[in-house]
Amino acid sequence: MHGHDFMARNSHPHSQNTTETGLDIKELQSEFNAFKEKTRELELTLESVTKQYDEQTEEIAKLKDRHGIEKDKIYGELISIRKKYETATSECKRSELSYKRIVQENEQLERIASKSKEQENSTREKIDEQLQINKSLSNKVDELLQVNVTITAKLKKSESVILGFKMEEHQSKIREFENLVKELETKVKQHEYEMTRVDLCKKKMDDDLKDLLSKNIALTYKCEESKKALDRERKQETEQSQSDKKDIEDIEKQKYQLERLKGDYEMLKITMENKDRKISELQQQMELLETSNHKILETKNVLSEQILEMETRLHKNEIELTQVCQDKRLLTDDVAEIKIQLETVLARLSTATSKNNSLVIQIEKYKRDLDTLQKFASVLDQVETNGQNYLQLMRDMRKYLNTNE
Repeated sequence: MHGHDFMARNSHPHSQNTTETGLDIKELQSEFNAFKEKTRELELTLESVTKQYDEQTEEIAKLKDRHGIEKDKIYGELISIRKKYETATSECKRSELSYKRIVQENEQLERIASKSKEQENSTREKIDEQLQINKSLSNKVDELLQVNVTITAKLKKSESVILGFKMEEHQSKIREFENLVKELETKVKQHEYEMTRVDLCKKKMDDDLKDLLSKNIALTYKCEESKKALDRERKQETEQSQSDKKDIEDIEKQKYQLERLKGDYEMLKITMENKDRKISELQQQMELLETSNHKILETKNVLSEQILEMETRLHKNEIELTQVCQDKRLLTDDVAEIKIQLETVLARLSTATSKNNSLVIQIEKYKRDLDTLQKFASVLDQVETNGQNYLQLMRDMRKYLNTNE
C-alpha cells in the first residue's frame, strides 16, 4: 500500500518507471517473505538440532558416568582378581615347597628304613648263626654227658675186679665224687635258669665258682690221698696180679678223663653264658629296630597323608586359578566391548558436533542474510518516503541478489 501511495504522489511522465518499480518491489517483497519463511524453518531446524544436541550431550554424559562406574567396578574386580591370582600363586609356591620338603623327608625316611631293614636282616643272620652254635654246643654237652655216663658205668664195672683194696672206702669216695658232680650239675642248671638276672647274680656266680674251685681242690686232694693210699696198698699187696694194675691204671685214666671232661664242661658253660648274653643283646637290638621301623612306617603314613592333602589343595588352587583366568578373560572381553561402544558413541558425538558446527555456520550465515534483509527493509521504508534514490537502490539490490545467487 505504501507503494501505491508513492506511485500516486509521482508525476505522470514517470508512470512507466513507476510500474517497473512496483513490480520490482512486489518481487522483492515475495522474495523477502520466502526468505523469512526459510529463516523460520532454519530457526525451527536449529531448535530441533539444538534439542537433539542437548539430548545427545546428556546421553553422552550419562554414558560417561555409567562407563566411569563400570570402569571403576572392572578395575576393582581386576584388582581383586589380581590379588586372588597372587594369593593363589603364593599358595601354589608354598604347596610346591612343602611337597618338595615332604618328598625329601620321605626319601630320607625310606633310606633310614632300608638301612634298618638291612641291619635287621644282618642281626637275624647273626641270631640264626648263634642259634646254630648253641645247638651244636648243646649237642656237644649231651655227648659229654653220655661219655660221663659211660665212664661212670666203667667205674662201677671196675669195682668188681679190684681185689684186696678197701672197696667200701673207695666206693664211698666214688659216690661222694658222683654226688659232687650231681651237685655241680644242679648248680649249673640253677645258674642257667637265672641267666635273665645276670647283673644281680654275677657276684653269687663268682662265689659259686670259687666254692666249686675249692671243692675241686679238695676233691683233687682227696684223689691224691686215695691214690697214695692205693699206692701204699699196692706196695703192700705184692701178690696183686698184672690185671689189677691194669685196672688201676684204667681207673686213673678214667679219673683223668673225668677231670678233663669237667674242665670242658666248665668252659662250655662259660661259652654258653657268653652266647646267651649276646643273644639277649641281639634280641634287644631287634626289638629296638622293630620299634624304630614301626615309628618310621607311622611317620611315612603321616607324610603320605600330608602329601595327598597338599596335592588336593594344589589341584584346588589350580582349578581356582583357571577360573580366575577365565573370569579375567571374560572381563577383558567386556572391557574391549565397552571400549568399542565408547568409540562408537564418541564417533557419533564427533559426527553430531561436526553437524552442529555446520548448522551453527549456516545459522550465522542466515543471521547475516537476515540482517542484510532487515537493512533492505529499512531502505525500502526510506524509499517509500524518499523515491529519489530508488532506481540506484534497485540496481544495488539486483547486484546483491545476482551476487547472492
